[in-house]
Amino acid sequence: MITKEYALVTTTCANEGEAETIASALISNKLAACVQMSSVDSRYVWDGEICSDKEVLLTIKCRRGNYVEIEKTILENHSYDLPEILLIPVEGGYDKYLKWIDGFDSRQYESSYFYDTTGMRAEIEYNGMDEFPKRKPDGKQKKPQLKKVGGIIVGVALVLVMSAIVFGWLKPFWQ
Repeated sequence: MITKEYALVTTTCANEGEAETIASALISNKLAACVQMSSVDSRYVWDGEICSDKEVLLTIKCRRGNYVEIEKTILENHSYDLPEILLIPVEGGYDKYLKWIDGFDSRQYESSYFYDTTGMRAEIEYNGMDEFPKRKPDGKQKKPQLKKVGGIIVGVALVLVMSAIVFGWLKPFWQ
């Protein structure tokens, strides 16, 4: 499946305790479907010096729209002055796995959006990380009704213009 709704977020932590705290917060708040923890040896430059540290890499599998809350959770629980937090869009993947990730969208449980009378998703100051997912909280797709309304309006306008031409209603304007 090709998509822009999913992402990986990576961050490195100073130790396993910090990594466990962040991973637990993300999972318990339904911000991520899965958080993998791996020990890594990092080499980097800090304050002009080459540094080498053992760190814990977190690979966070999530819906892209959860990024702002994920970043906030990481920053609230991180010990570094400048933590690595990278958002990596997922352009595709195994359809059944991606559908599983759909169950971990914190926005399904927040009042930051609602469905208007046409069934379209309406946002209230949404962070803009992705396009409006046309998915109700129950996981079913909603068909955009505005396209139908727009098509009807264009159709009616065309009928009126064609009628005006056929019946000569526009002749007084041409003479």
